[in-house]
Amino acid sequence: NIIPAQATARLNIRFNPTHTGDALIDWLNREAGVMQAETGLQITLEHLCSGEAFLTEPGAFVAAVQDAVEAVLGRRPEASTTGGTSDARFIRALCPVLELGLVGQTMHQIDERVPTAELETLTAVYRRVIETVFERL
Repeated sequence: NIIPAQATARLNIRFNPTHTGDALIDWLNREAGVMQAETGLQITLEHLCSGEAFLTEPGAFVAAVQDAVEAVLGRRPEASTTGGTSDARFIRALCPVLELGLVGQTMHQIDERVPTAELETLTAVYRRVIETVFERL
């Protein structure tokens, strides 16, 4: 058996609004320091936080979107952060952000697909959201 001279690992940490990129980087640095002290290994960390987690607070915008979705689908959407990370994190500082869209068994997989009827329904939801938001805000 040969012990390698060095090892490299890449991590992707998806985090919610109870954390910040800086706080997670601080934690990683502390943990690496502990490991380095315990093992004598040289540990070098490089960090890149591509975007902070966000939470759009309840208010007129959220209510308008929820009302529009309910008008089309007959059920009120739940506000949650369970959808994971998205590109919305890059524009969250510029405007209120809510995400809604398709769900399905093949999301983010090879041969991703949804029934055409679901696309038509989503189009109706988006149209109603735009109309409702512009009427109210």
